[in-house]
Amino acid sequence: MCQLRSFKTSVAGVAVATASAAMLALGTETAAAAPPNPHGATMVALGSTLRRCDFSDQTHVSGTGTASAYAIISRTRSNQVVADVHLAVAAPDTHYNVRLIELPQPTNRCKPGDPGTAVASIDTDAAGNGSVTLQEDVLPGATGAWVFIEGPLVSYEMLSGDFYTSDFVAAI
Repeated sequence: MCQLRSFKTSVAGVAVATASAAMLALGTETAAAAPPNPHGATMVALGSTLRRCDFSDQTHVSGTGTASAYAIISRTRSNQVVADVHLAVAAPDTHYNVRLIELPQPTNRCKPGDPGTAVASIDTDAAGNGSVTLQEDVLPGATGAWVFIEGPLVSYEMLSGDFYTSDFVAAI
């Protein structure tokens, strides 16, 4: 009887863990499809759609990456936009460049040094995981922000094919 009770407890524990994992996966999908939240942080999934600086997509270019990525984008009381960016199971021990891009873009350019573009990098660990936080002052008239991860790169002039961009623009 003791063994049966222990078995029931184990099965119940597995069921709870499985349900929790399913809810977490569903929650990620829901967050990716949910409208931006202008009153707090917004979780944004990143996919392999190549986007221009104005967030329009370039559907004729497909990514080669198989990692998963997301960002939590928010606006601070001191009028800064912040993105906590997470990359999981990418190429191990690899350098990725990350950009936080505000919209609308005043120049439709979003390279390092351009207005409304914060730049940082993620160096993945041996398991291919990494994260970084970017922040910058909100530009006058900016209403949203999104994230672009690319790498490994030779330079900002050459795209490698491994890229991840926000699924939607988060309101700021």
